[in-house]
This record gives sequence, structure tokens and C-alpha cells, in this order.
Amino acid sequence: MLNRTRRFKHLGIVAAGGVLALAGSGSAQAATCGVKQSSALYETPEIQVYENMNSRLIACRRATGVARDLGPNQSGVGFSVTSVTALLGGRWVWTRYEEGDEDEGVTSSEDTLLDLQTNKRVKPGAAMDYIGVPGAFVTIDAAGVTARFPGGRTQSLSTDAAAAGLASYGSRVYWNVNGVARSAVLRLPKADKPRPRPKAVKILRCKPRAGARLVEHWDDMVITSIGRRYFACWDRDQRSLGVVKDVRAVSDQHVAYRRGDKVGVLDADSGARVELPGTQSAATGALLLAAGPSGVSMATAQFSTEAASAPALADGRAYWLDASKKPQTQALVPPAADGM
Repeated sequence: MLNRTRRFKHLGIVAAGGVLALAGSGSAQAATCGVKQSSALYETPEIQVYENMNSRLIACRRATGVARDLGPNQSGVGFSVTSVTALLGGRWVWTRYEEGDEDEGVTSSEDTLLDLQTNKRVKPGAAMDYIGVPGAFVTIDAAGVTARFPGGRTQSLSTDAAAAGLASYGSRVYWNVNGVARSAVLRLPKADKPRPRPKAVKILRCKPRAGARLVEHWDDMVITSIGRRYFACWDRDQRSLGVVKDVRAVSDQHVAYRRGDKVGVLDADSGARVELPGTQSAATGALLLAAGPSGVSMATAQFSTEAASAPALADGRAYWLDASKKPQTQALVPPAADGM
């Protein structure tokens, strides 16, 4: 169900909705927002997620110096926790609230998208399928395909209740009706501008190289850069991505990137790397879909040899735009089990 998202592990919290007022204003606020890098649970130049002394998870938006209280940790025999599923566009945090107990596991759950700028929220409701994009949930229900924004605005993309298989590339949303690809472009709110990267320090057992800047810290993985060179560290092992572009974490262990006329994914733990011809990519963990002048491909399949763009992955399905900008889709065949 989740598409193009960043999953945060081990962040158990209960949903709440306050704002932490920070002393000062403007740049002074931004300077005092958050904690030192080594104490954060997740960090980019735009946002930091950390747990305070009262066991409450805090999301700090660097652009304004305002921190949102995401809630306390309540675990035990019975639990009611919220985990952060994704950070989108630098200012929207996707959280999942779960209740349950040790015997039955999770008995109920609910997702929320929070705008760190406005403190407004949106939920997917009774959707049969949904994805998060920067600034909205896109849902499929009896009314069709709808984008739902924090604050109440909606944008209808289709009224076909047979729609399935949501995926996205930037502001473009894909779905299919009986295997036929459909697509629409969303009117998304303005995302945060990239901020200067702070000097990287030692986080966990990852010691940065001299002069490195922090790109992203996610669970056990730390991504840094020195000029145009990028590095990914997992449990002390520094792995060089080389001179690359479009670097982004696609799990708490995998990093996607572009190198010239190839796109790739690096496993920061094992060092395994997959590279394919293309100039754009979609990736979920180690699963990579590449698109470009030479067509659309994955490590195990070539879907098209014609020029393509805007690749996207859904559960069990790939999407892209062909040379005439028409949406195309292909079902993914799972690999055969050993012995089959």
C-alpha cells in the first residue's frame, strides 16, 4: 500500500496535536530547535525527530523553529502507539496510530498526515487503498480516486469505483482499472525549500569523513556528502556512492541515486548494489524500476524499449509514461520460490 515513502522504525508514540513554543523568533528560533544530531531519531536539514525528557516524540521543522508534539510513548501488555511512516516534501509527517495487546497484537489502526507548517491534519477515512504524497493522501473508495489535503480541501481524480493499485511520481498519480493504466496530476501545496546541510558528527557507530555534511539520518543508516560525493553508513561501514545525484533513502537500509545515464539502489548494510540504464527511478527497498531513453526495466524484466519517464511502483505493479506521455502499467511477477 505504501508508495515512495520513508519508514521510521522503532518510534512508538501516541497521537497528539500540540505545538511546542520555542523561545525567540526567526533565525533564533531555528537555531534553538531540536537536539544534537547524535540524540535525534531521524534528521535531514529540513526536519528533526527526537524524543524529549518526558518520553514524547517531537517533530522539529527547521524552517520556522516550531516543533510539533507527536505524542507520548505508551507500551506494555496493552499498547496504543503511533509510528512515523513517512516524511513527505520536508513538512508533512505521515503517522500511524495502533492499539492492541500482547495476546492479540494490533486490533485497530488509523493513519494521519500532519502539516508541520499549519498543524492541520487529514485522515484517509474508510479508503480501500491510499498513498501519501507531499501534502495529501490519495484514496480509493466508493467515490473513486480522491486527493485529500490537510484542512479539508479535496481534488477528485476519478469517479471510477473499480480503480486499484495507487502509485505516484512527484505530483503525478497512477492507478489502473482492470489492468488499464490511468493517471492525473495533482495541485500540490508548496514544499519546503532545501536547507543548507549541517556539519555531520558521529551518530551511533557511524563516524563521518572529514568535511562531511549530513544528508539524512534514519534509524541505523546515515547518509553524508562531501561536495558532489555521497556516502552511506550502516553500523560503522562507510560505503561510497561516488559522484551521484537524486540521492534519497528508500528504506532505513537502502539508498537510491542517479549516476549519469544509470540509476541505482545501494544496500548500505551488505554493500550490494543494483544499477540499471535510466535517468529516473522508483524504488522500494531493494526493488528498483528505471525509466529513460532506453525504456523501462527492472533487474529481472524489460517492460519497454521505447523512451519513458515518471516511473512509479505500487504493490505488485509498475507504472510509467511512454514517449507520447500516455500512462502504461505492467503487473510484477513475483520470483519463484526455491525448488519451484
